[in-house]
Amino acid sequence: MIVEIPPPDLHPPTRGDTMEWIASAIGVTAIVVAILVVLLLRPQPLLAPGGVALGTLLLIVLPGAAFLFGGAHHLEQSQSTEFCLSCHVMEAYGATLESDEDILAASHYRQRTIPRDQACYACHTRYTMYGDLYAKALGLRHLWVNYLGEIPDTLQLYEPYSNRECMYCHEGADSYEAADVHQRFAEEMERDERSCLSCHGPAHGIYEDVDDEEEES
Repeated sequence: MIVEIPPPDLHPPTRGDTMEWIASAIGVTAIVVAILVVLLLRPQPLLAPGGVALGTLLLIVLPGAAFLFGGAHHLEQSQSTEFCLSCHVMEAYGATLESDEDILAASHYRQRTIPRDQACYACHTRYTMYGDLYAKALGLRHLWVNYLGEIPDTLQLYEPYSNRECMYCHEGADSYEAADVHQRFAEEMERDERSCLSCHGPAHGIYEDVDDEEEES
């Protein structure tokens, strides 16, 4: 019996999906503002028995729930490759995913060793408890630099790339365990004293000098 495995989802959320959520957020905000205005003009419901509970529900619980669900949706959507490459400064990095050159980003993307719809996120998040939030906090830092800060001529990582992110997928794989060099340098790699990029770089190959510095880190 032949079992057909469905292909991965290569269609990340579209602009239409985003607009629907934005419209929903605006709608909830408008409703809360309308309720607030009504209660300010006619506060009798708040003064009646159970008024505090009603006010808490309308002005705290409902807006808080909308904020949490909306934030969770945005966090998930921001993991898509489409989202990451929507910024023009990332165009050159996005192009390396389809490159024919022997670079790490292309080999992972073209061979589908990472999900194509989350290609950037798969390697640029932290595989820790709060890794997603940390990655998005760095994203806010990018926005600050782009709009209010001084943009550097050459983009660089804020800190050396940790082997932990590579090991999340590769450690335990037959091909990884079979390589003697991985066993020989296992302790150094675990301590990040020897980078995976020292053998498997460059990551994107856009700035060779930056890639070389990362490999030596």
